[in-house]
Amino acid sequence: AKTARIIWAMLVKGETYRDRASAPAAA
Repeated sequence: AKTARIIWAMLVKGETYRDRASAPAAA
């Protein structure tokens, strides 16, 4: 699960935190 969190963090960083609210939901 930790690995997924790191990957998602990278995606969010590249997405300009646009879907930051969806981050926890997707995780």
